[in-house]
Amino acid sequence: MKLISGLTNLNTLNLTDNRLAIDTEDTVPNVKRLVLSQNALLWRDVLRIMHCFPDLEELYLSENQISEISSTAEFSQSRIAVIDLDSQRQPFSDWNEILKLGDMPNLRTLQLSGNQFRSILVSPSAAIFRSLTHLTLRLNEIADWRSISSLNHLPRLENLKINSNPILESVPPETARQWVIARIAGLRMLNQTPVTCSERRDSELDYMRRYGADWLGIVNSQPVDPDRLAAFLAEHPRYQAILGKFGPLEAGEVQSAPKQLKDSLIKVTLQFEEKRQEKSLPLTITVMKLKRIAERLFRLPETGQLWYSTPAKPGMRYVLDDDQKDIAHYDIKSGDVIVIS
Repeated sequence: MKLISGLTNLNTLNLTDNRLAIDTEDTVPNVKRLVLSQNALLWRDVLRIMHCFPDLEELYLSENQISEISSTAEFSQSRIAVIDLDSQRQPFSDWNEILKLGDMPNLRTLQLSGNQFRSILVSPSAAIFRSLTHLTLRLNEIADWRSISSLNHLPRLENLKINSNPILESVPPETARQWVIARIAGLRMLNQTPVTCSERRDSELDYMRRYGADWLGIVNSQPVDPDRLAAFLAEHPRYQAILGKFGPLEAGEVQSAPKQLKDSLIKVTLQFEEKRQEKSLPLTITVMKLKRIAERLFRLPETGQLWYSTPAKPGMRYVLDDDQKDIAHYDIKSGDVIVIS
């Protein structure tokens, strides 16, 4: 530290894969960018080092041993705008640890790829991450759409990288992208691809119509069931805002598609282990009914999860994750293979 403390023009310091002991009595002004990847650091080590770099703006801590954040008092008035916590050797799994960074006033970019987050909750009433515009959550284990919707509560979020998470692999890629865009109002960039005005409009309209039957079934019932309404809005918190943007949903917009699909059939292959059966199915059949058919065909006491593959995208699998949805919801086509696990 004494060696570099005299380098007054030093802007970036890279100490990757280094085990140097840092004397916290010394300070190194003017360093804006500090890289401490692969140093087996714990959070307490990060706090100790922070005192040495009063002008720090970017802090890169990937591939260390940080799995919990014990204190953030040192960050509450810091200038730090970028924190990289990618691929920790003892991966983060509890999103509450990340929320401890929410009071950082200047944090604009947060990188959290390659950890083990399964769910995310950002409360609409919590004034946190007020400056955050860029968030990376690639290669995690996020498994529910409510986590995606929760990101809409980050007030300035506009750039999101979230590919390679299970929930996005549960539907075809084009559908997954539309649903993320519809659920997060401020996105301008998703997985390194710009979100255009026309793409946002199409995504929100498709999302509105996709769940329109469910919505009308709730609001047109008399009296409205408050529990059903609350459950729908918990799953689709932006739905009312989208309706407000495009106007009231007409019954014909959601009823016309089922009428067209009613008599149409697709021919698919049902597979259980090594057994295969070709079957013609209406696109209006629900996943639940399809499971009952599979149980009869293969003499199963019950079925587990269903997923399908398509020749158009070999190597990809799409999970049928909602028993109440019809198979048209998942864009299943003739020639696809539905696997019973």
